[in-house]
Amino acid sequence: MLKVRITFGDLRYLTIFVETKTETMNKTHCLKTIQPYFDRCWEQTKTFEVRKNDRDFQAGDTVILQEYNPENNTYTGRELRCCIMYVLYDFDAIEKGYVVFSLSFDEYIGNK
Repeated sequence: MLKVRITFGDLRYLTIFVETKTETMNKTHCLKTIQPYFDRCWEQTKTFEVRKNDRDFQAGDTVILQEYNPENNTYTGRELRCCIMYVLYDFDAIEKGYVVFSLSFDEYIGNK
């Protein structure tokens, strides 16, 4: 709700309430994920990520975890499409600038 005040002289004013609807655009984040963490997500034994919050992660965003091999700087082709369910930030146990978010797994791409 937006409140607008229009003043007529010193003593009179008219207050108008304007209903505004803001739609949140969910983002898609592609994230490099190395072993053994990618396999733990693939098996759904690891259902969270700890990441630097340089992308403004939000509940409802899509995350594509891409298996990455840092030894030869390549992607393996395996991916997990996930939805962020909850984001924990500004918590004493989490380093400033980092977040922990929970994942719901939607799609598996590639072979085990």
